[in-house]
Amino acid sequence: MSQVAKNINSAYLVNENKFIKEAEKLGHQSPHMSDQAEILYIKSAGKTYRRFIVGFEMIQHSNIFQSQIRQIVVNQDYCREDLIPRIKKDGRILDPIWVSRRTNTTVELEHGHHREYSNKIIHKGQKNMPCFILSDFVVELDENGCLTNNKLQHKFLLIKSKIGCNPPANNLVYTFNDVPHQLRDLFNADPSFNGLNPSRQFPERYENGIFDNIMSDLHPNAFLLQGTRTRIYNLWSKGNSTSKTSSVGFSDITNDLISCGYDSGVTKTQRGTICRKKFLDWYDSNNNIYLGVTNTNARGATFERDFALPLIKAIADGTIDNKQKCEIVIHCTIYKPPATILAIKKQRQDFVDLLKTWNTRMSSFGFSNIKFKEVIFPRQLTDPNDSRTQEKM
Repeated sequence: MSQVAKNINSAYLVNENKFIKEAEKLGHQSPHMSDQAEILYIKSAGKTYRRFIVGFEMIQHSNIFQSQIRQIVVNQDYCREDLIPRIKKDGRILDPIWVSRRTNTTVELEHGHHREYSNKIIHKGQKNMPCFILSDFVVELDENGCLTNNKLQHKFLLIKSKIGCNPPANNLVYTFNDVPHQLRDLFNADPSFNGLNPSRQFPERYENGIFDNIMSDLHPNAFLLQGTRTRIYNLWSKGNSTSKTSSVGFSDITNDLISCGYDSGVTKTQRGTICRKKFLDWYDSNNNIYLGVTNTNARGATFERDFALPLIKAIADGTIDNKQKCEIVIHCTIYKPPATILAIKKQRQDFVDLLKTWNTRMSSFGFSNIKFKEVIFPRQLTDPNDSRTQEKM
């Protein structure tokens, strides 16, 4: 590193310490005495970056603007039952909140939403808020944790710094509904996700592990289950104009069934939760057919578990005989859909062939009255040539 760069980096640290001491004189705590300093260190794509405190001010609440990195910004119960009593006991806010400059007089709140809300409630918005002002740039650290001369004004890294500084013990824990907000902001700031998405195009869910790498970089110790990550991806990609695939949700399946003239199967659990009836419990008396929902996961094993096995059990138990008519309509989503019309049509046809095979098997068992009559495939591609299709057996 050049001597000039060393002097500049040294000045950043000297100024930071000066502002921390100003806060300490007023009875506030140094961020380095707790986990508050985590906002100053950003890890991304195998590198670490340092942000700096460039000011300390007492700022009016009306000049503090909220930033949103989660669906619900403040847990009011936590503030009322835990944080407000502690602030009253201490007689002050121990840890100043973290903000960045918007204008000469206004700031954007990056971390400390609960403290800002609680202080406003306690003092009815009349007492100014202690704030550490954050730099609008970062400096890369080397493998020894020392500052380099690589100074960056990178919006992606600034957004990531406020996402990564929320330890669950003292803050509102992120839910999977929060993460799509974060992904949208990060993608808008840098479509490459600091190099994790080299094409800079909206990533597909399972393409080369790119989305999983992004999630592991953003939340290394949370949202580790593949199913949870898929739910996050679906929420993020919904309505995204650059994604080649579209997610299929509960309401989409309901709309498909109703549009095709069938009972939606929507019901409620004993606790009042919306759900859908299971196969063999779901009978459409208007069309005299049984209905069910499945996907192509595990190359047909999911279908056989949810449909073929219940039918065999019902035959063995005598609840279905070889005389009563038993026709079945299935709504089937392609699991991990390919991005082209030709490829998704091939997978849909494979599933149709599977149903035909089971129709043949039932007939060979002497139960030709049991028949998979129709399959409904939802639209899963953004390609205008893709659409919901109904295939009759």
